[in-house]
Amino acid sequence: MKPAQTKTLSRFRRYLALVLLVVLLLVAVLILVEVIGFYKVPSSSMEPTLYPEDFIFAVKASTYERGEIVVFHDPEIKGEFLVKRIVGVGGDTVSVSGGAVFLDGKYASEPYRHSPIDYIMPPYTVPEGELFLMGDNSNWSIDSHNWGQVDGSDGQIVHEGTPRSMRIKLVVGKVRHIYLPAERRGPVPSYPLRAIVPKG
Repeated sequence: MKPAQTKTLSRFRRYLALVLLVVLLLVAVLILVEVIGFYKVPSSSMEPTLYPEDFIFAVKASTYERGEIVVFHDPEIKGEFLVKRIVGVGGDTVSVSGGAVFLDGKYASEPYRHSPIDYIMPPYTVPEGELFLMGDNSNWSIDSHNWGQVDGSDGQIVHEGTPRSMRIKLVVGKVRHIYLPAERRGPVPSYPLRAIVPKG
């Protein structure tokens, strides 16, 4: 092969490698944008697990389980997001009494709560395709225990202060990590809430 041809082939390979690198970077960015979201915790409802002004990232998932913390679209304010923990999934009956959460009449151990719950919530059965979401700091959280029922005809809230679960399709991802502030950087733990014992 002649020197000029060798140089042309070498130049072509460099351009091809550069184009492939750019394409791969674009694909990676698109995947990250589609799968990972970055958010700021808006309130104290998840203390002591998450604090206001914590910056977190959430990852999309195909399934969601009890004990996982999720980011989801605020059903009342367009463009806003909320952060809560999954306490019940479709088919579960959730109730609150004696300062604790009960699933299907059985006590659910929740080591992330720093104080007993100071309200009573009658049994609520979560519809299929929905999640019952509560703040870890339940006494200061507006969540599934009191969001109020929605009128199916016009979407208006009726029976304020009553339980309501959220559709899974409103969830954008599981919270995985705090990335700011630096002193709180680290993974965010989930609890399976499977170890439940009879109410007693």
